[in-house]
Amino acid sequence: MSAQVSKEDRLLAALSYPFWPLAFLIMNLSPVLRRQGFVRYHAFQAFFLGMGIWLGMIVLGSLADFLGRFLWPIGLLYHFVHKLLGLGAMLITAWSSFQAWKGNKHVLPCRISEWTRFFAEEIPAPESSSPDASATRDLVERICEPPSAPRAGSERISDGEPRA
Repeated sequence: MSAQVSKEDRLLAALSYPFWPLAFLIMNLSPVLRRQGFVRYHAFQAFFLGMGIWLGMIVLGSLADFLGRFLWPIGLLYHFVHKLLGLGAMLITAWSSFQAWKGNKHVLPCRISEWTRFFAEEIPAPESSSPDASATRDLVERICEPPSAPRAGSERISDGEPRA
């Protein structure tokens, strides 16, 4: 695991595999997350993996439906192949999510990682931010800041009288 990858970044990268459409949308709409190289890499890789699985199942289902009209064993064979491929897709997604949680940039077959490297190029951070701080952590800290302490002389006692 790389020392530069924060726990929040690893969590976002791991969650991008099971929730790939939502993660891809959020990553592209968030100006903070777009500059996170690790999160961006895994969001794109999850998107390409999810789209490949989704389109593959559509093509396989359409082909089996067409051929099943003429040959009834094709429909029965498709049922078993569909279940087996669905289990394989679930295992690949879980394995990829686990690798992202560990902090690894793993390589997937079928040119998915090549497309990922092409689209997930690093976006330079603005010069005003510190280069060593995690942008995700900064975002979380800004959202979860405790309310500021009241000013001296503005505190009130429960009956409404000001303190001396």
